[in-house]
Amino acid sequence: MHQIMRFMESCSYRFAQPADLKMVRSELSDEAWLRLSGLLECSSTRPDWIVLAFAGKRLAAMLALVTHCEFGLPLELFEFHGNLNGRIDSLELLQFAIEKARSLGSRELFYTFSADSGGTDAISDAGFRLWRNTLRLQSTKPTGIGMRGYRSCATSAFARSEIIALLERTSELSADSQIQFYRERLGGLKDAEMTLKVMEYTKYDPDWWRVALTPGGQMIGIVLPVLVYGEPTIGFIGVRPEYRGRRIAQFLLGEAWSVMSRSGWSTLYAEADQRNRSMYRALVSSGFTLQCQKQEWRLDLCRMGT
Repeated sequence: MHQIMRFMESCSYRFAQPADLKMVRSELSDEAWLRLSGLLECSSTRPDWIVLAFAGKRLAAMLALVTHCEFGLPLELFEFHGNLNGRIDSLELLQFAIEKARSLGSRELFYTFSADSGGTDAISDAGFRLWRNTLRLQSTKPTGIGMRGYRSCATSAFARSEIIALLERTSELSADSQIQFYRERLGGLKDAEMTLKVMEYTKYDPDWWRVALTPGGQMIGIVLPVLVYGEPTIGFIGVRPEYRGRRIAQFLLGEAWSVMSRSGWSTLYAEADQRNRSMYRALVSSGFTLQCQKQEWRLDLCRMGT
């Protein structure tokens, strides 16, 4: 333990420059570099958002501030291991990245890692609080179901105000802790507006966004697949409370996938709050399989120092 503390104290930190990327490439594993280069390529991070930790002259650890491509402000912290010495549980390293995010105007940061990871003391000391436990799933061919008389169409067929109203209705009584938090904090309509804005900041094909309609044309559900860090992911899916239990979510997943697969995508990802068992069951019954379990921690930058 004392050796680890001495090692941590000897570290120095700085943000990367474009010229550092060649050195970073030589230090990371192929898998870690592929992830980092993908984030750089899709403008989810920048060299000056990458924190380099050095033990003497040797690169020992890395953190990157990451955003959705069009959002412009850091939203998450990503840690890179690869061929480095593994996690350095360093409060100073985290604070270095946090101050950068604050200076850029970020209001909150998320830090996600495997549910069985240890070493959360520094994360907690930095002000992060455990936000929720999530399940990450993937499917190479989501299974849709036919709904007699029901159909789907692109969200572009409706006014933006109608989509916001549908998001608000389909978020009611949700078991997702993140949706519950923002609905209580902002109100249902403001939460729906924020959800749509966040989805619009990502990359997506408008044809992917589908609305489920009853035989009479009533809007009862919605699915918003987007590209999250270059991966096709279900950004939001919801069904009006009075229509839940009728497999509308499975219907929407199949409808979205039929459009996305024609664009050449072969894998679709989704995440479910561990508490949202009904969403997990809907995903599994649609052909998704569990990939991993994760912890998601949140830091409220607006409350720091108050």
